[in-house]
Amino acid sequence: MLEVIKAGPQTTVQDLGRFGARHLGVCRAGAMDALALTVANRLVGNPAGAAALEITLPPAGFRLLRDGMLALAGADCRATLDGEPVWPGWRTAFRAGQSLRLEAPSSGMRAYLAIDGGVNAPLLMESASTDLMAGFGGLYGRALRDGDRL
Repeated sequence: MLEVIKAGPQTTVQDLGRFGARHLGVCRAGAMDALALTVANRLVGNPAGAAALEITLPPAGFRLLRDGMLALAGADCRATLDGEPVWPGWRTAFRAGQSLRLEAPSSGMRAYLAIDGGVNAPLLMESASTDLMAGFGGLYGRALRDGDRL
């Protein structure tokens, strides 16, 4: 579980998306960088397509509410966990109560935050991905806001 301290301009829950419903007018949605999502998930032992956070153009900040493992992939956002560096492409242990902060990216645009066990969001058409235009998926079909808990 985590609490959003600073959501940034657009942080959403994403997985690999919805498939097989385009003929019904339902977009695939899903991660913009499927490889980065997959890498982050695999680093913490999740299935490749597990739900994670897609953080577009940080800064962003989160309070981690349980012990576990996290991984970041995608944009290099000079992340810190209670002030200590968190390297993209590596698995990092965390303790309940620690704070994760991502700065504006030095390269790239989207960072993916995966937590062991995945992000718990309801499935809609077999996906937890947020579709902002349709207003469904993820957390209430919208980008995350300060104070949200997942």
